[in-house]
Amino acid sequence: MNKSKKIWLVISASIFVLPEIFWSPLCNFLYSFFMPTVHGSSQIFRYNFLLNTQFEFLYKIVLLVQLVGTIAFTFGWIRIRNTLKSKSIYWFILILGVFLSLMAFFTFYLLWAVGNMSFP
Repeated sequence: MNKSKKIWLVISASIFVLPEIFWSPLCNFLYSFFMPTVHGSSQIFRYNFLLNTQFEFLYKIVLLVQLVGTIAFTFGWIRIRNTLKSKSIYWFILILGVFLSLMAFFTFYLLWAVGNMSFP
């Protein structure tokens, strides 16, 4: 892999990883399911305006972009498998990419299914 491809790989990975660490709608959504409610409302890890019901469509768009980004990164990582020297790092990042893609897919699906439910 030449130097420009390595630089663009690091830039594209950091564009995904940094916002995922600092402002993660996926983690907030999953965290709110596993924590007990306080005064009838679910707890969130960090305040995120997307968790308000009035921004549900925007939240679905953000999760869809996150899903597409993780899938694109995973397929891009698969494409460069022959150019890397360390196979253990390759497999670790590949498994991490597949895991994040599956988490984003199931969270997007869960949000879509719950959003289309109607309660009496």
